[in-house]
Amino acid sequence: MTTALAAALAAYGLPSRRSLPDRPLSADHWERVLGEARDDRTIGLLSQAIAEGSFAATPEQAEAAYDVHAEAMGLAVVLERVMFDVVDLLNGAGIDHRVLKGSAVAHLVYPDPSLRPFGDVDLLVPAHHVDRAVATLVDAGYLRERPQLRPGFDRRFAKSVSFTSPHGLPVDLHRTLAAGRFGLTLAADDLFDSSAVLVLAGRRLAALAADERFLHACYHAALGSSVPPVLALRDIAQMLLTSDVDLTGVQRRCQAWRGQAVLARAVVLAWETLALADSVPLVVWARSYQPSASERWVLRAHTVQRSGGTQALTALAAIRGNQDKVAFLWAMVAPQRAFLGEGRARYWRWWGRGASALARSKRG
Repeated sequence: MTTALAAALAAYGLPSRRSLPDRPLSADHWERVLGEARDDRTIGLLSQAIAEGSFAATPEQAEAAYDVHAEAMGLAVVLERVMFDVVDLLNGAGIDHRVLKGSAVAHLVYPDPSLRPFGDVDLLVPAHHVDRAVATLVDAGYLRERPQLRPGFDRRFAKSVSFTSPHGLPVDLHRTLAAGRFGLTLAADDLFDSSAVLVLAGRRLAALAADERFLHACYHAALGSSVPPVLALRDIAQMLLTSDVDLTGVQRRCQAWRGQAVLARAVVLAWETLALADSVPLVVWARSYQPSASERWVLRAHTVQRSGGTQALTALAAIRGNQDKVAFLWAMVAPQRAFLGEGRARYWRWWGRGASALARSKRG
């Protein structure tokens, strides 16, 4: 559960009704808050609030916050070097790509990128280039975390492929912006029709355009869990209140993606969790949106139930063509041995999880 103080910290600098402490916290309380800020990646906002006198802290507490923030920024610099390496590999292979999430949001959305720490590298590649992109990274020493369910699954159905860089840092190569049905109804190839320029260390990188970047933030916040990370909600509010987001274009694209329920949930969660005072037309729309029974079922699969099996069931309805449906089902029923590992018991466990997901979906 998000604490009131964690939400107030995530809302710092925005027109929020939440308040920060006007006197230093006790030692125990401070340690919990500092740990939360580190884990939530709101340490940049905490450091700024302390520096500006908006969060009362002792000199020792302030120094501790600045130290944690410096560590987070050090990690960000290292991650951006890894990102350069991945970009160079993709460029060398002639594979188009877009920088996602952390670094792009920090530099293109926030007035100071140090306010927005991040913990991994995310890039989007076209579906038809996924297999070649995966092979390119593997050949360069990136360790794939897990084999695909069956050959061809990555480029046809997967959300992303996760790697560990040669230096031990996480890298995600995305085919689309969400798992399950919402990721399949999303026209991922259209994300390459436009881009924003991200300038880092004198280099020009391609990131998602503003509207698509906002929608990705909404998908990330709304579909991850029943209680989204507060920084994901801050990203949404930051973009809506301070960036050039075309609200009409966002709603039109979201309708084409059949993702209105995702957009509405994300915006309402951001405004309610951060207790934001300023409203915009999209917030009014989001509060009035009534998801259908089908949309509620799919949202539950991504939030309350959070089962890969249940998400797979929701995805099946979005797959076009009997041949693709059969390929998807076959991958679910009979994954390749490399995915499950050795031993018949692993297959029984896999099928057991699938049966449990089916039972939960019927109860839901």
